[in-house]
Amino acid sequence: YILIFGLLLVIIGFIYSFYSLRLDRKYPSLAKSLPWPVAYVNGNFLQLSDWQGDVDVLRFFYSTLNLVPDTDPALTLSQLEETAMTRIIRDSIIKTFAARNNITVTSEQLNNEYNSVALGFGSEEAMLKYLGENYNWNSNDFKNKILYPYLLRDNVNAWFLDNQSVQIAALNKIDQIETDLKATTINFEDAATQYSEDFASAS
Repeated sequence: YILIFGLLLVIIGFIYSFYSLRLDRKYPSLAKSLPWPVAYVNGNFLQLSDWQGDVDVLRFFYSTLNLVPDTDPALTLSQLEETAMTRIIRDSIIKTFAARNNITVTSEQLNNEYNSVALGFGSEEAMLKYLGENYNWNSNDFKNKILYPYLLRDNVNAWFLDNQSVQIAALNKIDQIETDLKATTINFEDAATQYSEDFASAS
């Protein structure tokens, strides 16, 4: 038991040091391999590896464009980390909402969007060359990190628009009930029966 307790203390100490001393900055490859959380959103742990991967992509992109200043690289890194954190939190919220409402992205949607973007580059080869040189990505990276989240957000927005029309129709029915009751053209019991049937058929 003493050995197990001692090993547990070592592990806890390492985890504490890793986070408190920001060793992810010094050892980003290690950070991407550790199954540890970096944030907790809507009951879900967001993985340190995913966040570190996004930070690395941003660093690679800005370094290829020589946009990382030499004056205060730590400040710039903090900004990139904040940007990456914002993105994974936003995507997590959208994924959770989409899962609860059965909103998905089909393979056809994903492939069509991929082909559309490739067409904008002139060819798939030209697009992959750009992605490799600027983001160190392949086609699967591009689909998973950019296209899928983009299409999922688009489908969620479409869901809201569809349900907004249902909500507007419901509000119109409520207004009509109030108007009919005030005009005494229908009593409450009849209104309840009529409009409850309307709501049921509409849903």
